[in-house]
Amino acid sequence: MNKIMSLSASLLLIISCVSCTEKKSADISSSSWTEPVVVSQTIYKEENIPLPEDFASLTQLYSSGGEVLMIYRSDLSDSSYSIARYDSELDLLSTTELFSEDINECAAAFAPDGSFALLLIFADYDKYPIEDYEDYFANAVVRFELRRYDAQGGLNDTIELDGLNDYYTFGQSFFSEFAFWGDRIVIGLEGKDSGYLLLDGSGNVTDELSTNTHYAFVEDSEGKLIMSAFEDYTEMDAPSLKYPSAATAFGEYSFRTGDMFTGTEDFRFYAELGDGIYGITQHGDSVKVLDYNSSRIVSSEIRGIVNISEGKFALVGCSNSGRSYLSLLTVRPDDYIEERQKVIFGVNFNDTTLSAEYNRKSDRFEVETKVYADDDALKSAILADEAPDVYNFYDISSVYKFANFGALADMYELSEQYGGFTKDDILDNVAAACEYKGGLYCIPSLIMIDARFADRNVIGMEHQNWTLDEFFEIAEN
Repeated sequence: MNKIMSLSASLLLIISCVSCTEKKSADISSSSWTEPVVVSQTIYKEENIPLPEDFASLTQLYSSGGEVLMIYRSDLSDSSYSIARYDSELDLLSTTELFSEDINECAAAFAPDGSFALLLIFADYDKYPIEDYEDYFANAVVRFELRRYDAQGGLNDTIELDGLNDYYTFGQSFFSEFAFWGDRIVIGLEGKDSGYLLLDGSGNVTDELSTNTHYAFVEDSEGKLIMSAFEDYTEMDAPSLKYPSAATAFGEYSFRTGDMFTGTEDFRFYAELGDGIYGITQHGDSVKVLDYNSSRIVSSEIRGIVNISEGKFALVGCSNSGRSYLSLLTVRPDDYIEERQKVIFGVNFNDTTLSAEYNRKSDRFEVETKVYADDDALKSAILADEAPDVYNFYDISSVYKFANFGALADMYELSEQYGGFTKDDILDNVAAACEYKGGLYCIPSLIMIDARFADRNVIGMEHQNWTLDEFFEIAEN
């Protein structure tokens, strides 16, 4: 029986994951789900494409008629926005400046024909430079504009949205969603004024929905509005924001981790799920069309992704270092074979971020993530001689249990046999927490340092090595 190397996550990570996937209130009841289908080839190769020279940050990415349209902020200081048009091979066709004005917020939404709208917030204030932000948020005159453009970036009309002031608190609210629904528009707000608004073609608010649940919206290839929570989606069946009676789950362990975008070919729409891009068919089937892990795509870096045509995607990302990039993703041939050695990484939640980051840097090993529902599922896999190579435990007690089974590898023994690290390379407190019966059967995947910060003018440097009792004494006095 192969023995497993284990990772043990901290309590904070447990709490974070539970919070992110917490089941929403019973606004929509999920129907039963069907196992996602996987197309014959989900591995894509990535080709880096130059961004426009004045690119600062992405506002919206869209694909229409074989072209890729990118609305971006072109100057962070002057609030300049432009649109870039690319052909199907991501050769730059043109860039057009949309406006350069002093605005507070900009959101963009595309229609299926490539036309688009910008939702702009202006705050008129006569005390510049701003020194008192409390006065600024209280007394600035806030106004909203909806600007509609054709696909080439030509301005068609401008509408003043006077009614939005009743739903928006300046400085405490922000736009979270902006999507077309035929000639109507859906706007999402988060912050103090959480909820969603439906506007008619003249910019009037015709319906509203107050909720703290975050939803994403997209107009599908049939012109119908799709509304999605993290774990499921539903089709809006009337020109209002009234909840439909049921929703369809993406899958047993599948959660939307990013946006949705309008479908092409056989798909109504696409959704960014934990381990890749899935297309939703006319019959409601989820089809995995792009695998993040094997394509070496880091999902946390994605800022926008769209399908250009079958087997071809455009992706705008931002690396951990803050570098933005544009990539053309094209599907590998069906007979493509990955030559790297495969390593199975077991988890009990569907998140491929760590494995994708590793795969992008490794030419020797390919990490594949496999989900196990609980300890019993892992135990069954071990007894069937189908254990993962590495497993990410959430509970240290499970590590002790599987170590007693003889299922886990002692990493001290591996170190003596293969090298790579010694006990001296591990912090003493980490080793003490992870050792069990003289062996090292886990290492933490996350380490937190708990700290308190104070104003040195109030506390004084003489207290820099204080104890907790001294802290309470100073606080009381």
